[in-house]
Amino acid sequence: MRSGRLDVVFASALLADNGFCVYAFTYGALPGEAYFGGLQPMEESAPQLASFVDRVLAATGASKVDLVGHSEGTVMPRYYMEFLGGAAKVDRYVMLTPIWHGTDVLGLATLEQLGGQLDPSAVALANSLVGTTCGSCSEFLTGSSFLRALDAHARRVPCTLVLAGVGAPLPPSGVGLG
Repeated sequence: MRSGRLDVVFASALLADNGFCVYAFTYGALPGEAYFGGLQPMEESAPQLASFVDRVLAATGASKVDLVGHSEGTVMPRYYMEFLGGAAKVDRYVMLTPIWHGTDVLGLATLEQLGGQLDPSAVALANSLVGTTCGSCSEFLTGSSFLRALDAHARRVPCTLVLAGVGAPLPPSGVGLG
């Protein structure tokens, strides 16, 4: 489950070729934009996932689904499972290179943290401007209030982590890899 269609097409074909029944969707797209997803705040995307899961359950007659997410697509489903009751509808959760602790892409998290100490109003203005085109961007930055709130309510949902090489994001402390 990721917003880029090429990722979904590749992963869907691979999973289907190995006997899985695959459903995929683009979440968090801005109005009028069908190709790029994951741009709305994750609190707005999570109800989209809830509706999608309900449709899949109704179509298949299954009682639970397995979710596969990549990068940002590993964070938003946590919100769904932990705050919207989705954990009861998810049997397995596979996370490909999860960003449990957020990301500091282009040093933005560091800049936000330093800027917040120097001029909080400038950071608020920058987040507001970025938020008009990417409501989720500030949410998955390391140290964001969204991730802190999510981590404060983290439940232990059965999951499989697939981690990349050196320098890849790691799961939160206490989550076993064995």
